[in-house]
Amino acid sequence: MAKKTPEVNVRAYDLGGFGDIAGAMRVASFLQRRGLPTQITYCQDSAQDKLRILNPDTPVRVSSGDDFDSAIQIDIAGHYGDRRVRKNKNVPHAFTEDMDNSQNRKKETPLYLKSGLTPKKSTLLLEIRTAEYVPMFYRPFREWELPKPEERDARTQIREAYRAQQAPIKKLTSKVIRTLEKTDKIGFAHFNPGTTAQDLFSHPYFSIMQRAHQNTKIKLGVGVFFNKQTEKEVAARGIKNNWNVVRSDGTIERYCLTNPTIFCLGPQPQTTTTGLFLSANIPNLVTGDLSLSDAMYGLIAMNGPAFFYETAPWKGPTFNELTVMFNNSSIKEFAAKWLFTVGSNPLKVYKGLNEEDELYMASLDNLLKTFAYNKTNTEYRIAMQKVIRREVRKRFGEVQVQARGISKGFYIQPGAPYLLQDATESVVDSLRANQTFFAKVEKARERISR
Repeated sequence: MAKKTPEVNVRAYDLGGFGDIAGAMRVASFLQRRGLPTQITYCQDSAQDKLRILNPDTPVRVSSGDDFDSAIQIDIAGHYGDRRVRKNKNVPHAFTEDMDNSQNRKKETPLYLKSGLTPKKSTLLLEIRTAEYVPMFYRPFREWELPKPEERDARTQIREAYRAQQAPIKKLTSKVIRTLEKTDKIGFAHFNPGTTAQDLFSHPYFSIMQRAHQNTKIKLGVGVFFNKQTEKEVAARGIKNNWNVVRSDGTIERYCLTNPTIFCLGPQPQTTTTGLFLSANIPNLVTGDLSLSDAMYGLIAMNGPAFFYETAPWKGPTFNELTVMFNNSSIKEFAAKWLFTVGSNPLKVYKGLNEEDELYMASLDNLLKTFAYNKTNTEYRIAMQKVIRREVRKRFGEVQVQARGISKGFYIQPGAPYLLQDATESVVDSLRANQTFFAKVEKARERISR
């Protein structure tokens, strides 16, 4: 049977990180699942390399950068029209700015959607069926393939991730398996691209986890996803700082029962990474847009764990909005807000706080208990879950915020206005259904491209 010509072309720009590529993948995958022939085009060679690792499920091709395509074109994340990308005359029909980006490129595209947690009003035209507010975060990539709650086991999934490396470990050593079996609780951590090994071990997520491991009977571990060079640096400093380290090739640098363990997993396909984060039995540490999106969706819809947010300098508005969501008279939510605050970033990030502050010290103690004890962990997870569900309903009304049976692989039914893929589908549907509207957008594309 002849291959159908794509109706939607999702373009992926790459300026260093995996997030923008993964965001385009998510949108393309969702549209394809909903019945639209969809493909991804990439604009830099390094984007192609990242796509190989992330493993998209839609066709992929390189973009020439200046040819108009017959398909509806959607650009995802913040790099269409960016000064770091050469002038591109191939104007998209619609552009979605990445979450809480401070820039505004509304004049450089016919249809513009600013997404994120800061509560902005939608600027889309009336011809598009959308909500009053902009979408808040993404669905996970291929949520229909992710492990169900009863299938999630971090130790099993870590073993599978090791075996599936690009240079696969054919047979994991019995030492690695025993190390996993001795680890009671496992979380996972993402850091922003500029993070050093020194930053990692001074972060409260790691320093308090180490204290929890050494001061309780609970044995703790954390999975990380660094490239080879950063992994080497993390392993060297980890050994000096009394951590056990399992390298991505299965090598154990050291093991001592009194030390917590870092499992270096290397870059992984998107579904593997999301599945691992969902399997954690302590809160995870997330960063950027994509892992934060997975954490929020997983928590409200998929019975996933709570999380902390490691904040890159340019993501301050996102962190601030997360803390604002906790503003409530509930004592448990107040405690959860401070637990989230101190677990997310080093003390130096917060103005006006110091180590002698009673509230800060109490929150550090709660952080230790969250790693070690099920009761504190559950209280934090439930408080955070309530906070995010309440915020979504505050902005979008009585929309679905938790799974009520999984329909065709979707935990939240398609069409939820607070999800980025669903808002993008609304744009595409309007362009396909209304020829007058489509013609108006085409004229705008031609005008902008001159």
